[in-house]
Amino acid sequence: MHTPQLPNGWVWTQVKDIAEFIRGVSYRKNQSSKTPQADYVPILRANNINGKLNYDDLVYVEQTRVKDEQFVKSLDIIIAMSSGSKLVPQDPNDEPASVLLEKIQKEKEQQQPKRKKATVKVKRTSSAKQLSLPID
Repeated sequence: MHTPQLPNGWVWTQVKDIAEFIRGVSYRKNQSSKTPQADYVPILRANNINGKLNYDDLVYVEQTRVKDEQFVKSLDIIIAMSSGSKLVPQDPNDEPASVLLEKIQKEKEQQQPKRKKATVKVKRTSSAKQLSLPID
């Protein structure tokens, strides 16, 4: 699989390096409702996230079960990590994730310019030390 060329100034990175992972709300079926109730809030599940937000078939849980950071805020990016116990079939033609990650890492290394090193002498009283420092 070929990783696409990025626009000038963009770099490949991992989501964990640029975003905060916030786990969803944990609840048991008997702690939820299919209809709105006083002091309950709707939660998004994987079936509500499919290219766009789908507000059909919402589930409601007590507001006290939801932490402040779990409420969706303006400009948040929402990614459905699973569909509960539903299995998603793997395409046998797909490369293993480890192979794809290796390719991405190699392309990333090729795109990063090699940095030159300079030798600098630092004098302290009677002894001199050499340091290798990266320069642009």
